[in-house]
Amino acid sequence: MKLFRFTRLAWKQFVVVGVFILSLALTGSAAAQSDNNAAAVVHYVQATGSLTFAPKGLTINHGDTVVWINTASSASGIPHTVTSATGAWVSSPTLTPGQHFHVTFNTAGTFNYYCKFHSGSGMVGRIVVQ
Repeated sequence: MKLFRFTRLAWKQFVVVGVFILSLALTGSAAAQSDNNAAAVVHYVQATGSLTFAPKGLTINHGDTVVWINTASSASGIPHTVTSATGAWVSSPTLTPGQHFHVTFNTAGTFNYYCKFHSGSGMVGRIVVQ
C-alpha cells in the first residue's frame, strides 16, 4: 500500500486552504447575526494584476465580512495590500498572488482603503456598511 506524499507546494496549498476555510468558519460564527437578524454574508473583492480592486465599491450590512484575494497571476508576482485610509483595521500584510485577507465590519459607516504599492495608479476602494 502506497501512501500519498505531499510535495512541498501541495502541502503549503493544503495548509493555506485549510486555514482560509477555518478563518471563514470562525468569522461566520463570531458574527453570525447582524442587528436586523439577517445572516452575515461573506463578500469577495479581487486585487487584480491590472492594479484595481474589483469591485471598487461595495455596500454591505453590519456584521458582514469582506475577503480580499490577490488574483494577479503567479507569473506576474504582483503584490498588493489592503490598507484602511483611516486606520479602521490593521493593514493586511503584503499579499502575493493567491493570498487573501479579511475584515468583519461591525460598525456602520464608509471605509475607504487602498493598496500601499499601487494607490498612485488608482488602486483604491470603498466599503459602505449599512
